[in-house]
Amino acid sequence: MALSGTTNKQSFTATASQTAFVFSIPFFDATRASDSGTTLKFGDIKVTRQAASDGVITELTPADSPSAVNQFKVAATNGDPAQGGTVTIGAGATVNDIYTVERDVSYTQEYDLQEGSTIDPTALNKAFDRVVAQNQQQNDEFSRTITFPVTDADTTTYNVDSSTTDRAGKILGFDSNGSITELAQIQGSASVDTSRGLQLVNNQVGVKDDGITNSLIADDAVDTAQIANDAVEQAQIADNAVGTAQVANSAITKAKIENVTNMRVLGNTSGSDTAPQEVSVLDEDDLGGATSSPTALATQQSIKSYVDLYKPNVVNNFFNTRSIHTLNVDSQTFIDIDNTETTITPKVASSKLLVSFSISFGTAQGGKFHFKINESINGGAYSAVTGLPTGTGVKSHFVTDVDRDDNENITNVSYQVLLEPSYTAGQTVSYKLSAGVANAASPYVLYMNSSETITQNDDSLSTSSIVIQEIYQ
Repeated sequence: MALSGTTNKQSFTATASQTAFVFSIPFFDATRASDSGTTLKFGDIKVTRQAASDGVITELTPADSPSAVNQFKVAATNGDPAQGGTVTIGAGATVNDIYTVERDVSYTQEYDLQEGSTIDPTALNKAFDRVVAQNQQQNDEFSRTITFPVTDADTTTYNVDSSTTDRAGKILGFDSNGSITELAQIQGSASVDTSRGLQLVNNQVGVKDDGITNSLIADDAVDTAQIANDAVEQAQIADNAVGTAQVANSAITKAKIENVTNMRVLGNTSGSDTAPQEVSVLDEDDLGGATSSPTALATQQSIKSYVDLYKPNVVNNFFNTRSIHTLNVDSQTFIDIDNTETTITPKVASSKLLVSFSISFGTAQGGKFHFKINESINGGAYSAVTGLPTGTGVKSHFVTDVDRDDNENITNVSYQVLLEPSYTAGQTVSYKLSAGVANAASPYVLYMNSSETITQNDDSLSTSSIVIQEIYQ
């Protein structure tokens, strides 16, 4: 391969939980050294992490199967190190940590040319590439060193020749000729103006305890930019020192107020004037139900859920279909009336149901026409609802008396009842009518939504309806 690039490293800013970093730097060796991680390289590749939180720099340890964030392995792209590769770490990275992938080629010459032997162009090219790679990593190191202008005089020196003992406690600097030398931290004798809040201790200048007084601070010199969060506590403020005159409008930001507990707002529900308190904000779709609080607030979502739950729940079965039913006379056996089955799905398990009937029918003979209300829970068998009378005779929930036979006659009867069915949330409740007749002459026929005949202009056709409304409790 040819090294057309001039860099030997590539840096990545990690996303949260990232584990793979694809790099394009060509390298030579993708085999981990068998020294139990003493060599902090995987072949020619080493990885360094700089933590975003504190800037600490860590060299990662190579491993065949990395299992921690400080371990890594390298796989060449398509098995060819010349194409770069992928660094995989053993656990998800922390967001904004910086990972630097660096090619670090050993300073060795691995291609041995034998006198009289055939020269392998690929091996020779790789040897040259290794030399270029070594030069690139040296150049990278040189670029991070302190350099001086080429115009410096030849007499300028850059060496420190003193022993560690002699230069201990000193700093690196420049003498009067511009040459590097070691210097004492304080040259000559030093003194400080203690009246300005300073002190000199062990050749170090510092600020005295309580040295900065009001007289040393210029007006308007200190604003929020100079004060760290949580730096000023009650102990640093004199009693009654801060009043409304000292606080500018909008000067106290939300960040300077103590934290408010999650799902709380500031307010006052005590019933009298008092300092602000934390008031609970509850997210309860039933607005607290039986344990609702007189001093808590509700979230927008819970209010919407409550309103949606208690929207009117009404089912209207409005039909004009004509049906003919031969009834049993003076009998407790009733005949189901077509098209009257009506179903509702209550929203609340404790609701009552207001059921309203408006029935239109014609007859072949006069008589007392009886109607029963039958109930089914969640598709189960129908049975008459409670409330039937006791004793002898035809028993029904409501009855109408048709006193004569008239081919054109039609009778309307309405009935309304509030029922308390036994069901659980999510189940359906259905109602339908059945009919019987008493004290009537044959034939015992009921014509729903029409008179007995419908062939003449004076015959009648009509509609019937059953309405079920959920009554929330």
